[in-house]
Amino acid sequence: VGFKLILLSETVGVTVLAWQPFDLTSIKFDAFPPMASTLHRLRALRDVMAQENIDAYIIPSADAHMSEYVADCDKRRGWISGFDGSAGTVLVTLDAALLWTDGRYHLQACKQLSSEWTLMKAGLPDVKTLEAWVNANLPVGSKVGIDPWLTSVQEFKRYNTAFKGKREIVCVQTNLVDAIWENTPGLHTRPAQPRAALLCLPLHFSGKACSAKLGAVRKRLESSKCSAVVISALDEIAWLFNLRGADIPYNPVFKAYALVTTKLCYLFVDPN
Repeated sequence: VGFKLILLSETVGVTVLAWQPFDLTSIKFDAFPPMASTLHRLRALRDVMAQENIDAYIIPSADAHMSEYVADCDKRRGWISGFDGSAGTVLVTLDAALLWTDGRYHLQACKQLSSEWTLMKAGLPDVKTLEAWVNANLPVGSKVGIDPWLTSVQEFKRYNTAFKGKREIVCVQTNLVDAIWENTPGLHTRPAQPRAALLCLPLHFSGKACSAKLGAVRKRLESSKCSAVVISALDEIAWLFNLRGADIPYNPVFKAYALVTTKLCYLFVDPN
């Protein structure tokens, strides 16, 4: 049983409200897209895995900027698995497909994953981590592929430490999901890269000029005895340059990289 607030009466200056009980079982939860088989996608992925001579492939949620929320063209984990929550990691082997996600998404993943998938409910006591599962199920000498653009230094170190040299991490330079998303007949077309227009944020909104922010960065470079810093996080780039974009839904950022030296500054962004 649940309760909802209803209006009993309303006169000038007086409103009377009351809590009314109702049956929770009458509510239909249809918020999640329907489950659909991803077998054809997994088969295509395993074909290219075999060509790369790897035994497993890790597919994270992040893009090349380590963003939590990504553009549609970067939703590789969602496309291959059918699960479109904002957090999760996929491991595909030649005979298994697994998705790890946290407690926020256990119910959603149960509804969205088809029968080809095993849901690993991260955080529960008896559920192995990805690294532990690899060590328990893949033989010594197995090759685990990653996309180095989508893997943080911390994640790489964690995998390397867990595998202890008994399983090899292979940096595959071409993203294998992209390869089948773009080049396999019969699969859904990959969305185009976003190219939303940029907005220059006025000083009365930003509070500090770009030149002042660059000056602060250069002071830190000098105190750290560094010649340059590469910036890849999209929110940091948007803040530094007082620019806003719309390349990712509901996030005022744009795809770019930046390089700041002690004297110069470079912004790498789509010229359009």
